Amino acid sequence: MMRELQPGERPHKWDIARATFKMIPLIITLVVLAPLQWTANRLGFKTVSARLPIAFHWVARWCMGVRIHQEGEPLSDGPVVLAGNHVSWLDIVMIGSHGRFRFISKDDVAEWPIFGSLARLQNTLFVSRTRRTDTGKMTDTMRQALADGDRLVLFAEGTTSDGGQVLPFRPALLGALVGDAKDVMVQPFTLAYMRRDGLPISRGARATLGWYGDLDLLPSLLDIIHGGPLDVAFILGHPKNVSDLGGRKRAAEALEDEVRRTLAEKLRGRDG
Repeated sequence: MMRELQPGERPHKWDIARATFKMIPLIITLVVLAPLQWTANRLGFKTVSARLPIAFHWVARWCMGVRIHQEGEPLSDGPVVLAGNHVSWLDIVMIGSHGRFRFISKDDVAEWPIFGSLARLQNTLFVSRTRRTDTGKMTDTMRQALADGDRLVLFAEGTTSDGGQVLPFRPALLGALVGDAKDVMVQPFTLAYMRRDGLPISRGARATLGWYGDLDLLPSLLDIIHGGPLDVAFILGHPKNVSDLGGRKRAAEALEDEVRRTLAEKLRGRDG
């Protein structure tokens, strides 16, 4: 296992070399699948472009020793919006390996090196959280994706946390789902990081697993890759019709309360 990096300390070149070696299967998978995914996107082969990312995320999960355990309600077939908490970049790998999804992300992610390209290949929906003029465009894009039968994933906090708490859900992010969209279904989900190397994750250890605040990406990547097997619970709630949740503020509060309660119960060792 890699030694834990201290705040502000740069990873050793040897740690990076070891991580690269462990990721060779994923690198090969990326080299093979990326051109196929790009071609499928350009030619409109939606079934192919929806399934190739599943294989990529599954290999990534396997390389990093991450095991995800689905609990609760069955996953809705779609069209549906999955709304839940956000801990790390690893959330996308775990959920993405679990089925056909399109993620909703802030627009600046599209410009990130490597991650931005991967997000675009996966047909991520990019939304602006600062320009109100883009709200209508975002609404139309999301509703068109739902009309096409897609399952959308919305990290409703709008940012990441340390995984031990749930931050307030942002009503603006749910705004595209309310109003005249009476037939939109929303399924809450909770990600609970439970064990590492077979041992419960302590509150202090969560600081190295979550990617939040001003934490650098590289130490987070190396910690996940070298840190030993990780068990994460993916807990699904009952799908709800958006018209039953009221306005966007009430919808955000109801979904937030359910996710917060589920996470607290799960981390206390009880079934959510």
